[in-house]
Amino acid sequence: MESYITLVSQKNTIVINFVQSRCLIDFLCTITKI
Repeated sequence: MESYITLVSQKNTIVINFVQSRCLIDFLCTITKI
């Protein structure tokens, strides 16, 4: 059970990192367009 929780939390961290990097890229794109 613990390993399952660890796996899920790792997956969540990856998803959060992905979303943050996407947001950062979108942010930079809008800045360069202006």
